[in-house]
Amino acid sequence: MRHSQEVIARFETLGFRYALYHHAPVRTAAERLALGIDFSGVVICKNLFLTTRNESLFLLYMLPAETKADLRALARHLGTSRLCFASDDRLMQLLGLESGCVGVSGLLKDAEHRVSVVFAASLKNAPKVAMHPGDNAMTAVLSLDDLLLFVGSCGAQVGYF
Repeated sequence: MRHSQEVIARFETLGFRYALYHHAPVRTAAERLALGIDFSGVVICKNLFLTTRNESLFLLYMLPAETKADLRALARHLGTSRLCFASDDRLMQLLGLESGCVGVSGLLKDAEHRVSVVFAASLKNAPKVAMHPGDNAMTAVLSLDDLLLFVGSCGAQVGYF
């Protein structure tokens, strides 16, 4: 079963109401916006897969696409000196995803629960969010509450920053 099929199957099992859209592959949230792929009233998110220099922490940071990530402030918040982007090899190893497909959908593959999840505080007020289900030619639109349930069903907890 393809990764995106596993994600959708989990959505179904959990009883989520969601919409699934197919489109040209996009590697970044900015590309999606540039192609005019927009969903009225929905927060389009980007995801950053981060780590510390010594790889003692792996972090998936989800934030609105138009928000600039302040990695220094996030590192201070987490009590570490520095965050940087994790390698494509680590992305594949820990989340089973390729570059351009980063997202919470990869938590299905994180059996050891090595990846922590942080959502931007601004997402707390989002009624619906857009994320790709492990395939950058698809976008799933669902409620933030359902997304939080999905993350929890993968054994991860969410922090906010």
